[in-house]
Amino acid sequence: MKQFYATGTITDEQAEILSNANLILQIHGLTSITDEEAESLGKLRGLSLPVLTSITDRQAEILSGVKDLGLNGLTSITDSQANILNEVEVLGLSGLTSISDVQAQSLGEIGNLMLNGLTSITDKQAESLSKVQTLSLMSLTSVTDEQAESFSKVEFLLISRSCRNQIELYQQKVVERVNASGSITDDQAETLSYFKGDHLNLSGLIQISDKQAKFLSEFQARRSGSLDLSGLNSITDTQAEILSKAERQLILNRLTFMTDTQAESLGKINELHLNSLTNISDQQAVCLSSVDHLELNGITSISETQLASLSNVMNLYLNGVTTITDYQAETLGQSGGYFQSLHLTGLISINDEQAESLSKVRNLETAEDLKPLIDKYKKQ
Repeated sequence: MKQFYATGTITDEQAEILSNANLILQIHGLTSITDEEAESLGKLRGLSLPVLTSITDRQAEILSGVKDLGLNGLTSITDSQANILNEVEVLGLSGLTSISDVQAQSLGEIGNLMLNGLTSITDKQAESLSKVQTLSLMSLTSVTDEQAESFSKVEFLLISRSCRNQIELYQQKVVERVNASGSITDDQAETLSYFKGDHLNLSGLIQISDKQAKFLSEFQARRSGSLDLSGLNSITDTQAEILSKAERQLILNRLTFMTDTQAESLGKINELHLNSLTNISDQQAVCLSSVDHLELNGITSISETQLASLSNVMNLYLNGVTTITDYQAETLGQSGGYFQSLHLTGLISINDEQAESLSKVRNLETAEDLKPLIDKYKKQ
């Protein structure tokens, strides 16, 4: 940011010269401007007037053409000025210590807003400001549950640690209510789409709508976090497609049935837990082979074709499988260098030929009593 120091005022000529600079300009010491000076400064891409104490509606209209505007010296603005300034992309009004509901509604249309002088706001104002993409309220001392719900919807919120804790506590209350009731409202789903943690556990939820699924998938897209929906017995093809768009960790440990269409969608996810499925089709195995981390611990037996497909999974969990054929062991051994980890802790017994094949798997987890035989071939 280029800085310019004035002695309280600048001439029209100086303002015109400064307007030709293609930069963000901060002018110190300027406590007032004329309409003509505003016309010149309004041509700048970015402008900060940190000690300007007042502006007229006409000046506000002129300066609203500046993309990045700092007016942090203003201690008050009119409702009409707030309405005019909502055209600015980035607006600093941190000198304001209070705003009206009407002003909050107008300012809520701005993409990036700084109101760091406010120590308190009303629930209605918080709702209006929740539409701002990047909102800074660093002097706010506390928030109500209603305000926490509103602020949960702000994409990038700059706020004190104590207020952030209150928002996170409110979100956790919503999670607890959902898990206790087994159902979720659209408003709750929207609130949780901005959940601040890395793991959203909604394992008590037993049904969702497509709209709610979309909100919950947005949480994953924002946080790169994990979503636990282990209470769902079933999902629709549409919901599977919606949930797959985040491509993060999805836990569906109570799902007992899956269509090929759902498998195709869920195959786009990086980490997928499907531990209540007891069988899958060959086509589903092909779809799921693109998952990096796949848990299918409910499956007790698997075909050679399915295992050949799943051998492309980097981290594969088949802890429910109790026996494998020599050919399957050979298939796993041939893919052994590709696996980051292979989990077969449910295997009851293996023969020497299977042990030799499995010894080629780099990170293999089996029952303790099978490890000595496998280790014997690793040493050869």
